[in-house]
Amino acid sequence: MFSTRFFVGLFSILILSLGNLSAQRAAFKPQIHELSLQLGSINSIPALSDGYENGASFSLHPLNGVRYTYHYSISDGFRVGAFRRNASFAYPDGFQQLDDYTAEKTDWDFHLGYKRMYHMGQSQIYGGADLIYTSGKVEAVAMSNGGNIPASYSYRNLGASAFFGYSFFFNTHLSLTFEGEAYFTGIQNQNPLSNSQEPVSTFLLDDNEIGLNASVYLNFHLVKMKKRCTCPKVRI
Repeated sequence: MFSTRFFVGLFSILILSLGNLSAQRAAFKPQIHELSLQLGSINSIPALSDGYENGASFSLHPLNGVRYTYHYSISDGFRVGAFRRNASFAYPDGFQQLDDYTAEKTDWDFHLGYKRMYHMGQSQIYGGADLIYTSGKVEAVAMSNGGNIPASYSYRNLGASAFFGYSFFFNTHLSLTFEGEAYFTGIQNQNPLSNSQEPVSTFLLDDNEIGLNASVYLNFHLVKMKKRCTCPKVRI
């Protein structure tokens, strides 16, 4: 009996707390347009974690993207963004059938997505999902049977991501955001470039890319959002 009442009470408190969280008003005036500059990001591809030339299991990318968000309401937003990633890889002990392998991977990522926001005073937490299109290129130098093999190819990926974030508002028009993202993209095609010589497979990733991003944004908020009337219309 005690345990049943305890869990019912705990569940009721949780429901009331979530209701109060979503009902809290923001300390700032909601704005319609949000322009974001990605101050920097960290990208990690677990399948390539042993090959990052910097010795870590991730790559760093300063000032590498922009994003625009349209706020349909104080709780709902639609966003689009473009980002550049560049990472160097080295496999001196061998890679696939090769004796030595170094590569430079460059990606342009284009995101289109939706986010749901909750406000607590000057803070905002949010989550959502993005569709991703990636246009990338790898330039590599491989070694096989004692000879160097220059290898380069381009590719296109399609996929999606799930993200969550936290924003702190300094005032009505300026905020700072920390965002985490997990993504999956499937390789649509890989095309060796015309100057490549590839007697063996030199693809850095053969199938799909699964990765993690952590980013910091500086956001600019513009144009005050009009109040929406929730009163029922009276027809005469």
